[in-house]
Amino acid sequence: MSRCQCGFSRFGKSEEPCAVWGVEDYTCAMEEFIEALGIRNPVLLGHSFGGRVGILYASRHPESRL
Repeated sequence: MSRCQCGFSRFGKSEEPCAVWGVEDYTCAMEEFIEALGIRNPVLLGHSFGGRVGILYASRHPESRL
């Protein structure tokens, strides 16, 4: 098991997107990130806006839910 902490723009060294992103945009970015790393069953923890992203991700990937 390994841990990876992803932040949304304006935190850490992330570049700010050219346009305003919504839940859909961040969910797509997270899906690409998870796929690129080959993570099969991610454990997601989100607060506030991040919780919304996690809920949308989970609704799209029922095979990842326990």
